[in-house]
Amino acid sequence: MPEVAGSLLPPLARLSFAGHALLMRAPTSFNDDAETPPESEAQRPSVTLAVRPDQIIADPKHVRWETVTLSNAPLAALARFAAWHLELGAERIHLYLDAAAPQTADFLSQNPAVSVTTCSEEWWQSIGRARPPAHQNRQSIAASQAYRATSGQWLCHLDTDEFLLPDSSVAEWLANAPDDLAVINVAPAELLAPLSAGGPAQFKLSPRFAGQSSEVRERLYPTFAPYLRGGYISHLEGKNFVRTGYKSMRIGIHACHFQQNPIRNRGRVPGLWLGHAHAPTWDAFKGHLNFRRTKGSYRPQKSGNIGLAQILDVFAAEDGPEAREAALRLLFEEVCTARPDLIAALMHYGMLIERDMPLDTLVMRHFGHLPDPQP
Repeated sequence: MPEVAGSLLPPLARLSFAGHALLMRAPTSFNDDAETPPESEAQRPSVTLAVRPDQIIADPKHVRWETVTLSNAPLAALARFAAWHLELGAERIHLYLDAAAPQTADFLSQNPAVSVTTCSEEWWQSIGRARPPAHQNRQSIAASQAYRATSGQWLCHLDTDEFLLPDSSVAEWLANAPDDLAVINVAPAELLAPLSAGGPAQFKLSPRFAGQSSEVRERLYPTFAPYLRGGYISHLEGKNFVRTGYKSMRIGIHACHFQQNPIRNRGRVPGLWLGHAHAPTWDAFKGHLNFRRTKGSYRPQKSGNIGLAQILDVFAAEDGPEAREAALRLLFEEVCTARPDLIAALMHYGMLIERDMPLDTLVMRHFGHLPDPQP
């Protein structure tokens, strides 16, 4: 098999980490790439939702699916996200703006298939809710509002850095899904930062998603494998397509609940991946770091294992900005970068997904022109 160049990156022993001893001790109970269910799923009994005959659409031509997103992302990112999913055949894109952005709303509303809602104080009052301080709760409320308003048969809750990657078409995939599933979970593939412009977007899979053993993770990421679930720095839980037509449905980020209970008839169906552009460039990785460490996906987990949060804590304790940046570079280059040796190894293990993604071309197609640069 192709070898990953272990000498490409300096080993941990050469770094001056204040917490070096922490990193040299592998977690005692780390469970490879096991997914973490929300706490509520462990506390409440699950329920099986009956799928009515009228909810089953076997002809792809008649399948109608929509997406919902709450975001404060820049206009260009929102336009690319919307254009990609319109191109895939989404009947409607529900975009909830977490803060007022008139230029963004005006641009996106040019396409009648994009529904833009600004989540102002007046909007929160209109739905009888106080604006939650945590963005995760605001996302769930917006998604649940869209679920009640949708006219499609399926709704998918996405972030603006997530792109559906079907093998054929999303409608065909949904039409062929098992009739008894009320929720279909889409497993994530993590985008690798390209070393040069041009070429297809390259996404990596976790070993388990590709049917490989956990030992593969150690070979691919020799420095950081013990601390990363599945070799990802983002989530493994994926996102959900939910059949519409159920009352009392709450759409969360990674889970859905019916009358506050987790749903038993939920599963994965081959043929569709969730392309997650979590750290598409070094600058994007650094730019989101503080937010993700304090309010987002890099916060410490309750498992007690040494994971990404603890690694980043050690990096932050490095003496001086140059040492801190070198440590972050070590992580980013080993785990997040499309190095030729890593690409070859991922191909060998069947863990690489490639897609042509001409996003700006699609923006032109679905919105008529690219958005003006924003300050």
